[in-house]
Amino acid sequence: MDESTRSVPTHVGPDGTPYANSLCSPVSNEVRAEACAPSPHVIPIIFSPGIMGSNLRAKQDILDANGSRVVRRGARIWNVDSETAAAGWVFKGPQGRQLRLNKDVVEVDDQGKIAQGKSVRSTARGDVYYVDSGHTELSKVPVEVARERGWGTVSWFSYGPFLDWLQHMLLHPQLENGRPNSVLAELLRLVGTTPPGATTRPSALDDVGVRKLLKFQFPVHAVGYNWLQSNLDSGRDLAEKIGSIIGGYDGKNGQHCSQAIVVTHSMGGLVTRAAALLHGGDQQILGVISGVQPIDGAAAFYKRLAAGFSSEGSGIFAAIANKALGATARETTPIIACNPGPLELAPNQLYNGGQPWLFVKNAQGRTIKALPERRDPYTEIFRDTQSPWRAINPEWLNPANLPVPEGATNLDSYFETVSKAEEYHALLGGRVHPKTYGHYGEDAQEKAWGTITWRVAAGRTYIPPSFYGSMPLPQWIEDKNGDVGDPSTWQFERTPSDSERSLKSAHGELRMTVQPPNDAGDGTVPATASGAQLLHASGCQLICRQAGYDHQGSYNHNDVRLSVLDNIVRIVEPVVVMR
Repeated sequence: MDESTRSVPTHVGPDGTPYANSLCSPVSNEVRAEACAPSPHVIPIIFSPGIMGSNLRAKQDILDANGSRVVRRGARIWNVDSETAAAGWVFKGPQGRQLRLNKDVVEVDDQGKIAQGKSVRSTARGDVYYVDSGHTELSKVPVEVARERGWGTVSWFSYGPFLDWLQHMLLHPQLENGRPNSVLAELLRLVGTTPPGATTRPSALDDVGVRKLLKFQFPVHAVGYNWLQSNLDSGRDLAEKIGSIIGGYDGKNGQHCSQAIVVTHSMGGLVTRAAALLHGGDQQILGVISGVQPIDGAAAFYKRLAAGFSSEGSGIFAAIANKALGATARETTPIIACNPGPLELAPNQLYNGGQPWLFVKNAQGRTIKALPERRDPYTEIFRDTQSPWRAINPEWLNPANLPVPEGATNLDSYFETVSKAEEYHALLGGRVHPKTYGHYGEDAQEKAWGTITWRVAAGRTYIPPSFYGSMPLPQWIEDKNGDVGDPSTWQFERTPSDSERSLKSAHGELRMTVQPPNDAGDGTVPATASGAQLLHASGCQLICRQAGYDHQGSYNHNDVRLSVLDNIVRIVEPVVVMR
């Protein structure tokens, strides 16, 4: 392009056809407009979100046990971006939550928020005002195209800015007047670098590898899923969707498309592993970029099942999870215990290197119990309904009185869910797509439960004297040197509902309390016990250990974004471009 040529950006129309706009100019203006035709070679980028990151709606009328409709078909069930997302759950109670957050009555909702940029308008008087542009703010993709690509199926709060940024970085790099434009210049800064936090010593990216991105189109898609159903089912759905997306490009407008790159967040990594390894998606997936994946589960999900979401995290997402899924175990039990998806995030047989991760200790810190003892968390922990450290209270499994198979009990249905999780873990244990890259958080400021400790202390309940007719509240007085006795003699004094359980024994009153998280991680996934285990999985090419972000907001951190760009270059580098 010479001095008599100006560059005009290329856009993508609602039907996927590229186009460019140029303003008319006087005949005397001989500067030509040049639009670069996009490459015919397409590699879609497909984003798979984490648990609670997909929008859900009712796929049918939801009825209570009396046959009365509580939710109309098509109504929004789960949407973090809704202004009333947290407030709407406050008065639902365990029954209302179970009716709505049930894998059999929900489906993915594609009508979630897609934020638009603003266009400047002016009045005849010269006053300036702003209107929605109809395009995303950064990548300038038409909103209808973004929705067609599934961006509305995932939380905009958690993922929208990342999707828009990634599309911008992959859509707009080009040469202008023979020089890299600002986007290409930013990509070229990767030359000579390795991804932040790389745990090995990968080769630095070179100029040829980075510039090879110009030989492809990278349309960014998002595929939300029903995170209440088994990851085996979501993996099948994802594999089918990947095939559909590839088929939508291949042969259209002279384009060639045979494989996609999948970028995942948290549970989306488990879904993608199922798609690639169990549902035939491996041949259609060129590579996987795994973000903050709980490779072998996360002890936080035992804590949430046993003690609710109370005392976890901060910020909008944590507040919504607390209100919607429940601050107490009475509220979380019918959701986590009765839907296989959430339960599959609990620690599996490989978690923490197969070593115990659930501890019961006395006030002096002496370990009384350490589980699992035989690398079987399913039998030793999740099927145990009697011990003081049990994960579930059977009485809380079915507050909505949902039907169970004939001849079965609520407990039988729960055991079946545990068995499905066990099956899923056995099928995928230690395996990933053969071209997997990843990153995880190891931050001492973002504590996670690598192990769970119940602290048991002896003491007594003391009722202080009343003053001026007020009703005094019972006070617990701990005896730091008190003997807690043999765990086999402990019994529940009252039904536990949160992170503290009241017990009685031959030695008197006991209190058992979940201790705060104490392991470096990202606030949800512990680094050593789970996140870093990707490095040992067959197929892992490169993994980065990073800090400075929490679990839900990881893709808004610069180090993570640089890692994603680096990984895409490495995945694409060996692809042969046929003309």
